[in-house]
Amino acid sequence: IDRCDLMKFNCEGAEFPILIKTPPEALARIRRLLVLYHQDLSGGFGLHDLLGHLQASGFRARIVLRESADRGW
Repeated sequence: IDRCDLMKFNCEGAEFPILIKTPPEALARIRRLLVLYHQDLSGGFGLHDLLGHLQASGFRARIVLRESADRGW
């Protein structure tokens, strides 16, 4: 896939290592991400790690809905 307009993640905690380990040049092919995050299941990664990597990869990241201290969109 050369370009993806929207990618949705709901991986029960695996969204953290998947996205954080994805190089910025691969993320650059994605226009927009919707990430339902589960920090309590992330295996040690924090929300600041995820947001920092996404921002460093060119995304403007924001929390849209916070279900709890550890989960949200």
